[in-house]
Parts: sequence; structure tokens; C-alpha cells
Amino acid sequence: MGKKLLLTVASFLLVFIISPLPAKASLEFKTKSSIIYQLGPRGNAEIEQKVSLTNNFSNIYPKEYQLKIEKEEIENIVAHDKLGNIVKKITKNSEFTEIQLSFNQEVVGKGEKLDFEIHYSLPKFAVKKGQVWEITIPGINNLEEVEELTLTVKAPPSFGKLAYSSRPIASSETEAGWQLISYHKKQINTRPLILAFGEFQIFDFDLSFFLENSKDQSEVVEIPIPPDTAYQSIVLEEITPKPETVALDSDFNWLARYRLNPEETKNIRVKGQAKIFPQPENLPFVNASKTTDFSPYLKADTYWEADNPTIRELVQKINKPKTIQDFIVSQMDYELGDVTSIKRVGAVEAYRLKKGVCTEFSDLFVTLARASGIPAREIEGFAFTENQKLVSLAVDNDVLHSWVEYWDDQKSAWIPADPTWAETTDGIDFTQGFDLGHFAFVIHGLNSDYPYPPGFYKTDQKQKNVSIEFASQLVSQPEIELVPSLVKSENIILLKIKNNSLAAAYQPKIKIKTAKADQREVAINVLPPLGEEKTEIKKPNIFQTVFTKPQLEVIINQDYFVLDYPDFKLNFLSFFANLFKK
Repeated sequence: MGKKLLLTVASFLLVFIISPLPAKASLEFKTKSSIIYQLGPRGNAEIEQKVSLTNNFSNIYPKEYQLKIEKEEIENIVAHDKLGNIVKKITKNSEFTEIQLSFNQEVVGKGEKLDFEIHYSLPKFAVKKGQVWEITIPGINNLEEVEELTLTVKAPPSFGKLAYSSRPIASSETEAGWQLISYHKKQINTRPLILAFGEFQIFDFDLSFFLENSKDQSEVVEIPIPPDTAYQSIVLEEITPKPETVALDSDFNWLARYRLNPEETKNIRVKGQAKIFPQPENLPFVNASKTTDFSPYLKADTYWEADNPTIRELVQKINKPKTIQDFIVSQMDYELGDVTSIKRVGAVEAYRLKKGVCTEFSDLFVTLARASGIPAREIEGFAFTENQKLVSLAVDNDVLHSWVEYWDDQKSAWIPADPTWAETTDGIDFTQGFDLGHFAFVIHGLNSDYPYPPGFYKTDQKQKNVSIEFASQLVSQPEIELVPSLVKSENIILLKIKNNSLAAAYQPKIKIKTAKADQREVAINVLPPLGEEKTEIKKPNIFQTVFTKPQLEVIINQDYFVLDYPDFKLNFLSFFANLFKK
């Protein structure tokens, strides 16, 4: 006899509300499904789903099929079996489109198959922001009802290469320039699948800092400038007023230093552009930042109580990045409301409360990782997504986002993860790869809360001191200008290499030699924009100053400089003065 079924095969498409199956459906039919959605250059999607139902019994057969799609703008709906059209009724409302199919064939007999296809269009399915195309595929329920499932995304060459997938990929190939990314049943689950296409993302940023010295003596104050990392490259366009210098801390933060007189205030503006990569592609930084000592990233700190007994007990079973993230997602709830009024409580208290904002999720991840022997640190910055399911913090009032990085020995790289978004998206696994919307402002590794990020330096919490926008085009990297000088400091002479440009200089080749002296090299890994490095230089002896003016030759990359020693005449006079005293 005919069997009227509401089949979950329909739920395997991109944006479906899942309807329950009759309890015996998985016993009555074997279901195989393949889904292809081809993305157009403007973001439209053409959907093709092929379904095969095989009878497990001789006295039943499928008769009807119902499909619910969580979009009302679905277009060009076509469905057919071998005998022709099977579309019976289409109903639309403000929330979804419902399609009822009625099969032309009565396929009876054990082992007999009914094959049919469904085609339709989804306009503006892919969303482009900046340089990146992003698509979101909701999760699929009742996967146990399906024997085989293949889901393939076909992206045009204009989208660029696949930058990110929130699930492991079964296969990837190129066909006439088109990318075909496929997933099988074991890669699909009830959680959303997100893909991003593009070589990189670029943001323009405009940051304001208010500094005040209320003391009765001058002091040096430092502010963080968004730094180069393995995942981002920074081009500064303006720092007004210019700092005395920009220094690096041990986490490779860029810290601009200003001297403030008593009762003085300064308003500082920093503008530039950030280029964000999906993988650690900023190779000069990667090479310059390699280190073998990760012991500081295993230590306990104010908000990272890695030596706490509760934490130590937890990591007996939770000791891998993926299991740590899954544990946090299962235990913690994201706390909605006014995040500006929430006080940071640290990992142990966050675990006790089972709730928090992004800092609590990050603190718990860093703490569990460190207690497990995995070097970890926190990143604070800006995070963008068009997908409302991913939004964990509003960016109003400069409330920024917090995520983490952990060290992977096999990849020899810091790997980013976002436990907050993993929870707010119902479990998207960012440990599989990172998106192109996270822009780092500061790195907290050796200290859990310093340096303070941009947005912290203001006179009124209602001020908007952080502005981030998508850039329409990539600005060019300025030429690096490194200038040497000799400076006298107490009883020594220092060679100072100053970076006068608004871009970082990585591993410059610096050679120095004095008259009648051997040549030597100065090793510098990185000079931040407007930064400087000093190295001690041996003073010329008195006999070198009698007949000639002592000079120092400096070669920086391909540039040649000749520098005069400071105060060499004073050295000469001092020599004879001391001689006459004797």
C-alpha cells in the first residue's frame, strides 16, 4: 500500500527547519542523498538535491514528501521523478516556504528504488563583506535516518580560495577554475557549517587615546598600537602626535611611549590598515617571533589560576585543545546584557558560575590549557561577522572581543580558537580553522590584563574611541627607513638604529666597523614602526683621535652611513690632563 511520509531527506538542504520522521521511517527505507549548491558570482545559489529511497519491505512505498525551507525568497522551485513533475503545493509565509511533493511512481517491492530531484534558487545566499564571501549552512537533524549523504559546495573562481571551513573537509578539487568542496555524513552534524572564501580581509582602523598625568612629576605612559602577528599585517598611516619611541614587549605588542609633564593631557590618534590572513602567512613575523621557551605561557596568573586544585582535577580528563573547548561549550552559558558593567572574575569563578562574557570563556580556556601543559594566551581585539548567530558582543561603547591562541608543536605555530563563539553558535569548532574577522589589538601572554587594549583610554565610557571599517582597497606598505646614530650614555657610547617609517622592519642586515677594527654584525629580529634598538659601541682609544677624526661605518641592508663619534675631542683633552697630573 502507499505510505504518506514526511521525509528528513528534505532537511539536508542549506536552510531547512527539521521536521520529525515517523518512528519506523529509517527501518522502512534506505535513504541516500547528494546535495550540490552552486554559488554564482553575485552570491546567488542554485540548489540541486538528488534523493534515492530504497524499500526495505515489499508491501510499502513512498507516496508524498514535504519540504520546509527557512526562507520565503526561495525561487524557481522544480521537482521531478522519472515520470515528470512532482510539485503538489507551495506555501509561503514570513518565516519559511513549505513544498509538498507527490510522486508519480508507485515503486513497490523490497529493494526497489525511487529516485527524484529537487531544484531551486536562493538569491543573495552568500554574503560579501570587505574582501571575503561567507556562507552559512545550518546543521542537520535526524542524520541517523540517512545511510549516505554528500554535500558539495561549488564556488566560482571570483570568490578566491577557500579561507576557512568550520568542519573538516572530505575532499576538495578544482574544476575549470571552480572550487568543489565536499562533506560526507561524518563531517555533518546538528551545528552550523560556515565557509569563507578570500585571500585575505582588510580593515581600516581609527583609534583615539586620551592620556592624563595627574602627578606632580613627569612620567612615561605607553599605549598599545595594533601589532603585526602571524595572522595579520599592519600598515600605519598616522600617529599624531608621534611618540618618543615604539617598543616591543615579550609578547610582541607594539607600545608607543609618550612623556607627559605634570598635569599634562594628550589626545592621540592612530590610523592604519590591518590585513588579516586565514593561516599564519605573515612570514617575516613568523620567522622573527620563533622561540623555544614556552614556560612563561604555562604559568598561573591573576585570572588564570592554573595551579588551582579544581583546575588540576579537571585537566585529568580535559587536556587537549578540542576537548577543552568542547568542555567549555558544554559547561558555560554566554551572559547577555550590559557587558560594560560585568566585572572580570577569572577562570575558577567563571567555572563555578557556569556563565560569563568572552573574557571568562577565554580565561577558562587559557587556564585549562596551561594546567594541561599547553602554552596558551589571550587575544583582545575586534571581531566581525554578518552572521547574527556568531555575534557575542556588541561593539558599541568600544566593548571588544576576547579569544585565545595555543601553541601547536607539530605545526610550530600559535593556533587561534574562539570558545565564546563556539558556544554562541551552538558549537562551531574554531579549532579546525579560523575565520577572517578577528583583528588583534593586544596579546596577553606574560600578563593576563596588560597592556590595556584600545578603547580603554577615554574620559567618558560613552565615548566611541574605536572605529573599524572594511577597506575598499589595500594601501601600499611604506618603504622602511632605518637611520643609525651614535649617542653618549654615561660612560659608554651606543649605536642607535631608529625606524623612522610606519611599518615594522624584520631582521635587517646591519654591519658595523670602526677604523682599523674588525667588522661585526648587529642582530635585530624586529623593529616596530618608530621603534629603535641600541647596542654598545667600543670607544676609540686616544691614539685613534690624535691624527684623525674617528668614525664608525654602518651598513643597513644596502644603505651606507659614516658616523662621527661624540665627544672625541673631550677624550683627547682628558687624556693630556690626566697625563700632566701624573
